[in-house]
Amino acid sequence: MVLFHTTLRRKLAEDFREGRAPQSICLWGPHGVGKHTLALGLAQIFSCEKPIEGKGCDECRNCRALHHSQAPDLMVIGDDEDAIGIEEVRTVRDHLTRSPLSLPFSLAILSNMDAASIQAQQAFLKTLEEPRPHSMIILTATAFSNLLPTIQSRVTSYRLTPVPLSDIAEALRAQHCRAHVIDVYARFSLGIPGRIWQQGNLRDDLDEEIDLLRGVKDSVHAPYWKARKAVDTYFLFQKEHTAHYALERLLQGLFTLDDTRCSFDGQLMLKVFRNAQHFGNRELIIDAITLGICYTSQRLGENRKQLMHA
Repeated sequence: MVLFHTTLRRKLAEDFREGRAPQSICLWGPHGVGKHTLALGLAQIFSCEKPIEGKGCDECRNCRALHHSQAPDLMVIGDDEDAIGIEEVRTVRDHLTRSPLSLPFSLAILSNMDAASIQAQQAFLKTLEEPRPHSMIILTATAFSNLLPTIQSRVTSYRLTPVPLSDIAEALRAQHCRAHVIDVYARFSLGIPGRIWQQGNLRDDLDEEIDLLRGVKDSVHAPYWKARKAVDTYFLFQKEHTAHYALERLLQGLFTLDDTRCSFDGQLMLKVFRNAQHFGNRELIIDAITLGICYTSQRLGENRKQLMHA
């Protein structure tokens, strides 16, 4: 598990040690910024018998139980695929009414609570209004404003912002990542750990995605059909996601790669991408993006020639 957001971790660890930690917490921020990972890290910090500088010791009985998912006092629900429903809320509510068996408290982590139905959020209100002694709740959300106002007012919220790239690079070095790609990976992350890590390990297809993005950048001066093929190949790579998701990833990726062989008119390219978002047809999106990439690159090249001859 790769933990970031050190300042917040240490603050909450100190608050818990001094008996000032809130019973109900909401961690919110961009998708992939590390909300769920931090929630699990906090569960370990709060449960650890000998926490060290905002981390669990990894050696005590509670740390080992959490590491091996053998802590009955911890319940984790919610993921990116399925929204939390009323039945899951009822299960959590029952869990939190029980006395803890091994940990210092009963803990529930509800991920992506902002995607839960209105009915599910309403059903969870009573639990937040009347928290049981020896219980803790950690919610995560991408958009805090999507939570019911009554939930917002009953939790202590912490906004997670993108991680400094220097911290990403340090974590990559700690994992003995190849030295020549650390800078590339760190910039590609945009400070969002989930862009390069999955469940604590580097994504298996990370190099493939970066190579495909480089292929798009290298094709800007090639014939249109070749540039379109490069864009289409990247969209096929993202076939499990929506075309608009692939569009966003492509734009982000193109501007993080350090390749002096080609450049883009950034503002104009951004306008092209925004307009392409209005298309519902995947093929139209690919056509618009290919034309935009080729045109903006060509336009920038012409501007450079004019400057050289001025």
